[in-house]
Order: sequence, then C-alpha cells, then structure tokens
Amino acid sequence: YLGTIRYLGTMRCHVGTIRYQGTIRYQLGIIRYQLGTIRYQLGTIRYQLGTIRYQLGTIRYQLGTIRYQLGTIRYLGTIACYLGTIRCLGDLISSKNKVKKKFRE
Repeated sequence: YLGTIRYLGTMRCHVGTIRYQGTIRYQLGIIRYQLGTIRYQLGTIRYQLGTIRYQLGTIRYQLGTIRYQLGTIRYLGTIACYLGTIRCLGDLISSKNKVKKKFRE
C-alpha cells in the first residue's frame, strides 16, 4: 500500500506539554518517518525516526533518542491505525524518572 499519514498530537509530561506533528510515508511494509520539530515548553526538540515496520493495520516503531536541554528522552511505542486514526501508547523515559503516557491524534 502506498500512502501518507499525517498527524498532530499533544503529549503531556511532568515538566510540560510536548506538541508534535509529522508525516508517515509507508510503502511495501517499510515506513520511513522523519519528524520535524517538537515544540517543548523549555525549548525545541528535534529528532528523526528511522524505519517503521507495520503489519495488518498495526504500526510498531521504536523512536531513537530525543535530545533536549534537561536530558535524554527515549521512547518506545505502538501506533495502531484504524480508519485513519493513529493511537499511540508508550513510555516516556527521561534521565531522571519514568512516566507512562498515552496520547492520541
């Protein structure tokens, strides 16, 4: 399947709100995803995702490392696609504490 998924969302964490937007382009089971800029309350986070493999409407992805002023965020989660909706659950791991978050399109 060829196509593009665009989404906007908001993720709240213990120090503020992260607003993110990006485009997912998927083709032949491989998704290359590059997120632009995350606007964070204390600054700007830029990161880039590598390859997403998806199967039967479910996208599993592993986010790399988000570098920002206060430390490092690593994120691992799952995006489930149903009729154009992206739901994402995952763990937000910072350098000081671990916070589980759920955010939606």
